[in-house]
Amino acid sequence: MLNFFNNGECLLLTVHYSPSSVIIRAMDEKIYRIALDARFWRKDTAGIGRYTRELVHYLAKIDKTNQYTVILTNQDVPEWDVHQDNFKTAVVPFTHYSLSEQSRFLLWLNKQNFDLVHFLNFNHPVLYHKRFVVTIHDLTLFKFPADNKKRSMLRKLAFYAVFKHAAKYSNKVIAISKNTLEDTAKYFNVRINKFKLIYEGGPKIDESIKYNRESVTKYIESDCAYFLFVSQWRPHKGIITLVDAFNKFKAISKSNHKLVLLGNQKVATTQMLASINNSPYRSDIIIPGFAPDELLPSLYHFSTAFIVPSEYEGFGLPVLEAYSYQTPAIVAENSSLPEVAGKNALYFPTNNSDKLAEQMVRIIEDPSLAKILKSSGDEQLKLFSWQKCAQETYDTYIEVLKG
Repeated sequence: MLNFFNNGECLLLTVHYSPSSVIIRAMDEKIYRIALDARFWRKDTAGIGRYTRELVHYLAKIDKTNQYTVILTNQDVPEWDVHQDNFKTAVVPFTHYSLSEQSRFLLWLNKQNFDLVHFLNFNHPVLYHKRFVVTIHDLTLFKFPADNKKRSMLRKLAFYAVFKHAAKYSNKVIAISKNTLEDTAKYFNVRINKFKLIYEGGPKIDESIKYNRESVTKYIESDCAYFLFVSQWRPHKGIITLVDAFNKFKAISKSNHKLVLLGNQKVATTQMLASINNSPYRSDIIIPGFAPDELLPSLYHFSTAFIVPSEYEGFGLPVLEAYSYQTPAIVAENSSLPEVAGKNALYFPTNNSDKLAEQMVRIIEDPSLAKILKSSGDEQLKLFSWQKCAQETYDTYIEVLKG
């Protein structure tokens, strides 16, 4: 605690230290009640879950004073791991994309009297009229309706209404990439100054990792070189383009390379499965499912290249993961991917299997290029930090609360 004198009056200040920031708070300054809608906390919610967990962990490091209520579901509770006095949990039965989210969750929120609610995805009760911030990750639902084709027209209209309300009526919209910001502003006709661009963080380079090729060989049941794909098996993720490019690569190069497709193939479309099963190189396409977390670093590290054939991404965290494991990346040139990958990747035009095949051939025929790409991702990684993401998010809360 520090004493400062202003015109003869003593002003008491508290100082909170964290590894990369100092927050000074006047003793008479209000302590805010902030709610974080973290109903995507669990790991099986993929990228939004990762964003949720990292943001909350780093907010806890930054802010030791304001009172946070972290909203979870029963599915999230087993994975909750933040133990700090000013971070409490509230377990609710209201699931995403449900009527209860729009009705009973609304009633529950209104009873809590929070100073600010941060919805960590666009989902929120549209009749909630108190101060709130929303994070928008991407516009996949609207740009690729094929991903959403099983939903009824009424449900699609509901998605649109909730999304539009989030963009137009929140106090601030956090966008995780410039591309997402511009897409959302244009699609919903929202003024640019409503948005705050806050990039996600990337993984830290862990010098202690011991890569194990033997474990990779055992897992994929092959000691051949391979290209790696890691993503959800959704229509816009580009699996069909990748398989077609692999066929052309094999025909051109005569290489014994394999293609390893990680992820849940049970959700694959008929077209995806047909492209794989009809490949003349089907025996060289390996589909092991989800890889254990402890094996992923080695799977990345020993791959010839990590390939992102996606037609659209809100951010592109797997590219940074590849960089952290010294893995070259071959990336489709669209959406947020150039923002994240920078100048350290090989690019190809979206859905262009010929150009992708050319880049695959290029990287195996030019060892010096592969070596440069393996080591050049470190500088790009420095641009993305979860600590920075949390600090800028905290600053956004204060801006809204004092605005």
